[in-house]
Amino acid sequence: MLLLQINNNLIESKLVKIYYLKNLLKKFKTQLKKLKTLKNVRLPTYNSNSFTVKSSKPISYIIGIAIYKTNVVIYISNIKGDVKFFYTAGALNLKKSQKKKKVVVLTKLLKVLLINVNFVTKKDLIALHLQNFNEGLVKVIYSFLIRHYNLEVVQVQNNQPHNGCRPKKLKRKKRRRIYFTKN
Repeated sequence: MLLLQINNNLIESKLVKIYYLKNLLKKFKTQLKKLKTLKNVRLPTYNSNSFTVKSSKPISYIIGIAIYKTNVVIYISNIKGDVKFFYTAGALNLKKSQKKKKVVVLTKLLKVLLINVNFVTKKDLIALHLQNFNEGLVKVIYSFLIRHYNLEVVQVQNNQPHNGCRPKKLKRKKRRRIYFTKN
């Protein structure tokens, strides 16, 4: 009797595995069909800190965006390193507290970039270099710029201090002296 129960449990567990694998195979087939319909779409490949789309043309320009604690900088340069366009959050007449709102500053800077830069076309291949960006901001910037420019390489560098770095020195607070008076 005990052996029959063990055999029945083994058979049932194997049937469950077979059922699971069949469903998994169906899902893969549907995903494969979807990918075949997207043959002409360029899909980026992701490598640690950068993702690229492979093509045969050379890159023409580099768009760089850097976020610092108190400022945001955007620039366009050619491959040789000559800066063609440079703009900061201070040039937008933003003050200290306004520059800390990163999303607002980025949208304003990107609008200025799109209005003032006429020499970069949709045909030019562009590398996008981002400094001190988190994952959410990378997705927002990439989705915005891919509509207007032909991005080939996206590189993200986070140079924030990490464990082991000395923390910033704190300001000394003025010491208030307490005087006791005799009553």
